[in-house]
Amino acid sequence: MRRIVMAAAILGASLVVVACGPSTRDLPAQDAVGTPMSTVDEHISPGARVSIVDLSAEFDLEPSFTDAQRTSDRWMVLAVCSDHETIDGSTEIQLAVAPRDAVPEGGPARSDEFADAVHCG
Repeated sequence: MRRIVMAAAILGASLVVVACGPSTRDLPAQDAVGTPMSTVDEHISPGARVSIVDLSAEFDLEPSFTDAQRTSDRWMVLAVCSDHETIDGSTEIQLAVAPRDAVPEGGPARSDEFADAVHCG
């Protein structure tokens, strides 16, 4: 009985780790729009060159994004440009972000509303 309980505890712990770990599914670049910065950051490969444009002024706020906030869910991605179809496979990425609280509920009115804020190439 003790072995069964121990095995169940180990299995349960394994399932928790798997369920809470980073996503293994690649994030298509176009799907990053409207996504929290923290989620997008989980998909950025180490060594990728990342440029982030703070669009706070579009919402009458002072720009305040810092690199330390890349893992914060307080920021929403409003535009993306990358050299690969997925964030995971990209080596160069440019993101436009704004404070999540400032963005109207449901995100940008159109997925291309802030597309001019980022430039590829």
